[in-house]
Amino acid sequence: MTKETILSYLGDHPWGETLIVLPRVSSTNTYLKELAKNGAPHGTVVIAELQTEGRGRLGRRFESPRGGLYLSVLLRQSPDFRLTPMAAEAVRRAIAASSGLRPQIKWINDLVCGGKKLCGILTELCGDAAVVGIGINCEGTPHEVATSLEAEGCPCDRSRLAAEVIRALSEMTPHWLTDYKRHCLTIGQDVQLIQNDAVRYAHADDMDEDGALLVTLADGTKERIFSGEVSVRGSYGYI
Repeated sequence: MTKETILSYLGDHPWGETLIVLPRVSSTNTYLKELAKNGAPHGTVVIAELQTEGRGRLGRRFESPRGGLYLSVLLRQSPDFRLTPMAAEAVRRAIAASSGLRPQIKWINDLVCGGKKLCGILTELCGDAAVVGIGINCEGTPHEVATSLEAEGCPCDRSRLAAEVIRALSEMTPHWLTDYKRHCLTIGQDVQLIQNDAVRYAHADDMDEDGALLVTLADGTKERIFSGEVSVRGSYGYI
């Protein structure tokens, strides 16, 4: 996967002009946030073959060996909570277009197949802009909580996948939240909510226009959830 091979699929897309492809980086999000502070334009994309300090939500480490796709994009627009679900829908479309695999989405930032994680998304603010980081497991053997495109029988050209992700991210719109909801496996399920080390159980009823998860707690109380870990019964060890 090189800048040239990605551009061969991306064509004359304007974001190709500021595309950066690195053999190795601590974190594509960290690298891009530094570029953002120095005036990098909207649509700047950083891709790395591997990350040595990849990060996920809630401060977790994101394993990023060779053979995956690790991509971050700078969006100079008003930060919006909906960016993460919109990005998840963009990546879902890109994976389907490039590999034929049709993953589901676990609210709010994971793409999954068969209850195992295929992709994670981390959105971070940088001044008045946002950096959206995406890590897709392309190769490798599945294990207890993770899988890959290869393991699901849908290997693909990572350069084509990168181009499809870039194209989809540039086209995403709040209207895509309708499709996000349709592919979100969390809605309609019993879930475990972990917020500030407190564990609660609820039923995920729906998602509103702001991307918040609407839940009913065990005592009948209804809440809008914007943050924290939400695990679906039967996935990621929650049974």
